[in-house]
Amino acid sequence: MDKLQFLKSEYIQLLNQLDENTPPLFGKMNVQQMIEHVTYSFRQAAGELDNKTLHDETTTQKMYQFLMSDKPFKENTPNPLMPDIPAPAEHACTKDSLIELNIAINHFVEKFQNNSELRIINPFLEI
Repeated sequence: MDKLQFLKSEYIQLLNQLDENTPPLFGKMNVQQMIEHVTYSFRQAAGELDNKTLHDETTTQKMYQFLMSDKPFKENTPNPLMPDIPAPAEHACTKDSLIELNIAINHFVEKFQNNSELRIINPFLEI
């Protein structure tokens, strides 16, 4: 429940404190692109997007083992569902992107609170 409370009440506030001009430290996205990417991820996790699946049994096992390990995620790891160069931001400003992220988080939470049996297939990992 602490993680849920964090998402609902603290996460957006923390993101709002980021300096928009901070250069990427882990990948290639700027602050606004990262916020919009996280929004996309919440929409995907809520089943709002038509997910392609990229998994087979061997890949699924390897990904699961990696996720359960303490190994760090490498910077600039390619994502076969994304272009090498990040897409331009969809919104005019970071504030609008944060508003959309907040809506996506709330929808995600409501969707699973209303249906605890709901399962969404992750395009990278089906377990």
